[in-house]
Amino acid sequence: MEQIADNEIVLVGKLMPSIQHISFKNQKAYRLKIKIDDKYLSNTIPIIVINPNEDQFKNYKNKEIAIIGHVEAKWSINIIVDAYKINEEIMLKI
Repeated sequence: MEQIADNEIVLVGKLMPSIQHISFKNQKAYRLKIKIDDKYLSNTIPIIVINPNEDQFKNYKNKEIAIIGHVEAKWSINIIVDAYKINEEIMLKI
């Protein structure tokens, strides 16, 4: 885990099999979990992907994923995914 700016974050880990369908700011979204193994952190971190491709996440369970996102902390702390990469496929979310 590496902090880039005040609310920007980069995470690299393994995509866990749990996918939760949610609504975030009146948009279709998923709450996913990433397992991070680092010398400072070994934990499962929840992330939110807005307007996801459902089939892609179902096929890539337990695979390595890298995300760039930002932290929103209005009512609770959420990590919102701006871009992610799974197996040489890069997806941008704006």
